Amino acid sequence: MSKEVLLEKLTDQTYRAAFISEEIDTGLPMQLRAMREARGWNQKYVAEKMETKQPRFSLMEKTGYGNFSLSTLKKLASIFNVGLIVSFVPYSEMIEFIDGFSWKRLAVPSFADEYVSLERRYARGRTRSVEDPAQATLNFSTATTSAEEFITTGETATSADLSIRSLADANVIKAASQLYFTAAAGSTDARI
Repeated sequence: MSKEVLLEKLTDQTYRAAFISEEIDTGLPMQLRAMREARGWNQKYVAEKMETKQPRFSLMEKTGYGNFSLSTLKKLASIFNVGLIVSFVPYSEMIEFIDGFSWKRLAVPSFADEYVSLERRYARGRTRSVEDPAQATLNFSTATTSAEEFITTGETATSADLSIRSLADANVIKAASQLYFTAAAGSTDARI
């Protein structure tokens, strides 16, 4: 449907309500399935990580399932190691969002898979050599089921080994990124 046709339909309040509901009830299950399949995971594996049964998770992947709680969405974001945005937006943003529908939007990469491209994008033109002794090492392990994150503390950034196993604690992630970028800038006595 063109943006013009959609805009015309959105003039009806009942259609707007149904439009928002349909995007959530269809989009989220499709994303869950696409992310799971892109990682080569089966439903049972994700259900175990969620501490639920496979039939329950299977329902979440069915188009029309509209019973997601914020708690469930946060847990799923952590399991899939992806970001989650829950926000009220103007309809202009919704129209652009729907218009940008693609496989890339469905199969969201994990933070670990995306990190290198993010680092390039946000490095602001700094060039760093892999052999740079001031560069901290980031090891994004996805093999663990632990929800805790461990950071080697008390060491300088030149020898810090950051092993992030979950995105459950945003403060740890922020501290890790501050340590990393302090090390990248050349400081040798950065501490968390």
